[in-house]
Amino acid sequence: MKFLSLPLFVLISSSVVFGQTVWDGYAYVSGASTVTSPTWYDMSGDFQAQDLQNANLGSFTNHLWLGGQIMAWPGDNGGDDVANAGLSYNIYAGTDTSNSTSLYNGLISYSNQTFEGNNERWGTDASGSNSSESAVNLINEHSIAAGNYRIVTYASATTTWDGTAYDSNDSSNYLSTFTVVPEPAAMSLFFGFLSILYVAVRRR
Repeated sequence: MKFLSLPLFVLISSSVVFGQTVWDGYAYVSGASTVTSPTWYDMSGDFQAQDLQNANLGSFTNHLWLGGQIMAWPGDNGGDDVANAGLSYNIYAGTDTSNSTSLYNGLISYSNQTFEGNNERWGTDASGSNSSESAVNLINEHSIAAGNYRIVTYASATTTWDGTAYDSNDSSNYLSTFTVVPEPAAMSLFFGFLSILYVAVRRR
C-alpha cells in the first residue's frame, strides 16, 4: 500500500504554519537490491499495520532503502504551492538514547506525485507507484558498518509563500532501530581466520 540536513535533536514544534498543514505521513524501508516489496510504517497516517515510532526495522546487509509519503495542504493560497517536501533523518550508533552524537544525517527529497483538490501528496516512489525513484539506500549512502543503530526521522513540506510545516511526532520526532549485519562471505573469512589462529595457538 502506498500512501534538511539538520540535526534532529533540535525538535520540531508544529505541523501547522500560518494555515499550512501536513498529515497522512508514512515511511517505508526495503532490504532488496532495488526498492521492491517495501514495508510501510505509519507516521501521522494510520493505514499501516506498524507505527514508525519505536519500530525495529530489521536487519540489513547491503541495502536499506528509506522513503515515504506525506499529504500537504498549502493553506488558503490554493493548490500547487508546495515548493518542496522531504524526509529528514539522523542515524546514531547503538540503542542508548542518551548518545546524542549523530553519525550520519540527510534529507530524502520528495517529488510531487498527485493533487487531490487543493491538497498535494508528495513522496518517493516504491513498487512502480510513481514515475521516478528517489528513496535512499542508507547503507550505501553512508558506508554504514555492521552494528546496531537507531534512526530519528521527521517529514516536512515548505510552501512557496507560507513557511514550513512538519510531521514530527508531536515535536518528538520518530525513533526506530535497525541492525547492519556483515555479508556471509565476510563472516566466513572472519571465522576462517579465527580457525587458523586457533590451530596456530594449539601448535604452540
